[in-house]
Order: sequence, then structure tokens, then C-alpha cells
Amino acid sequence: PASRMKDVAWEEGRLRVMGVPGVREAVIERYLPSTVYIKLEEKTPIAVWQYKKKYFPLDEQGRVIADNSKKLSNLILVVGSDARQRTPALIEMLNQFPTLQPAVKSAVRVGERRWNLVFHSAEDGLVVYLPETHPEKAMERLEKLQTADNILDKDLKVIDLSLEDRLIVRT
Repeated sequence: PASRMKDVAWEEGRLRVMGVPGVREAVIERYLPSTVYIKLEEKTPIAVWQYKKKYFPLDEQGRVIADNSKKLSNLILVVGSDARQRTPALIEMLNQFPTLQPAVKSAVRVGERRWNLVFHSAEDGLVVYLPETHPEKAMERLEKLQTADNILDKDLKVIDLSLEDRLIVRT
């Protein structure tokens, strides 16, 4: 019974450590007479969610890792009330397009239905409107346009791919 209570205490300690923002997994081992070994596996942020003027790093499941006062510049910035839940699917889709994915700086969720992707910087960025359904098909079109004509490097403000049978650009 005494050793069982110790096991429960160690498990409670492990669970408390796992409650720390940014910790995915924790292992706590005791080496007698006086050593405690703690191994941590950190969560890996995939994007930063901007919500109510705050920035929140998100993990692979779209869960907030921790509150952060500044944007992590090496990650895509996602904006929108439901963007947090939709980010894992967005990142998975973008990863299918390795020629385009590095150029995406941010993604804005529009009407809780679809994404607008911002390439380059937000001030002088090019915005690509993706459709509500099958955005991966629009990304395939964009990839073909980029390969054939370097469309992302042209002096454009908007590329509207939201309609499957049309390509609308705004300079």
C-alpha cells in the first residue's frame, strides 16, 4: 500500500508537469538515493493564431500551446474566430504544395467558410482567395500558374480562385 501511494504521487506529479503549456509528454523516474529524472517532450507549434489582438501558438491538433505577446515570425499567422480549429487541415493542405507553402505568410478565415492566403508581407502582400469547397484544387491551379508564369511574382494584389471555372486578378 505504501509503494502504491508513492506511484500515485509520481503519476500526479507527471500529470502536473504535463499541464505546463508547451509540454506534450513527461516521464518522471526516481533513482535512489537522491536523483529524480524528468524527461519532457515539447509540443511543436505549426502556426500562430491571432485572436483579439493576442497571438497563440497552435499545435498539430489546433490546440493553443500558450499565450504569447508577439508573433513567432517563422510560422504562418492564421486569423479568424474559427481559424484555430481549421488550422491543422490548412497546414496539411499547404504541405502538399512545397513550392507554394514557404511563400504563404498568413491565412485569414473568411466567414467561417473559406481561406484567403496572404503571400509576401501583409502591407504589400498578394492575397489569394480560395474556394469554400476543394481548396486543394485551387492550390493545384495556383501551382500550375506559378510554374508556367510565375504569377506570384507579378504586380498583383488579388488572385481570386474561389470560382472553379474562373481566374480573376486585381492589379
